[in-house]
Amino acid sequence: MVTENSPHSGTPTHAEIIARCGGVAQVARTLGVESNNVKGWKRLDSIPSAYWRMIVDAGLASYSELARAAEIKRVA
Repeated sequence: MVTENSPHSGTPTHAEIIARCGGVAQVARTLGVESNNVKGWKRLDSIPSAYWRMIVDAGLASYSELARAAEIKRVA
């Protein structure tokens, strides 16, 4: 799911994934990490790959979705 403001033709950004999953506090609770960590990810629009497995296992996003979002950020 992509917000109307996303310029990436159907690919959500990492910040949009966090928002879609209930926001910073909800993602932090789901993953069992500090909310300040998730806030930083959202602010930088970049979820560290070390957390991708936790995110996938929690059903928040797929590996391919996370990778596409990272690639878009890398080339932007």
